Amino acid sequence: MQTGKTRQMPIILVHEPFWRGLLEWFRERLAAEGMIDPTDLNLVQVCNQPKEVVDVIFNFYEKRGFEPSPAEKEVLLNL
Repeated sequence: MQTGKTRQMPIILVHEPFWRGLLEWFRERLAAEGMIDPTDLNLVQVCNQPKEVVDVIFNFYEKRGFEPSPAEKEVLLNL
């Protein structure tokens, strides 16, 4: 998603304690050293309950719709 080669979609990690160290590393190393844009971290959401996962998915697609945007269609055609 970061490179624009695939559609934007929620990246959901389940069970925050398991992912905590990796997310800290993303912030403290990758984002701090400019290897990723800090806004890319907003693509990742951590959920602890099944209902949260469902809510994240529905909220995302309610805002953007299910169909790819024209720009996304163009990228998909040129892969």
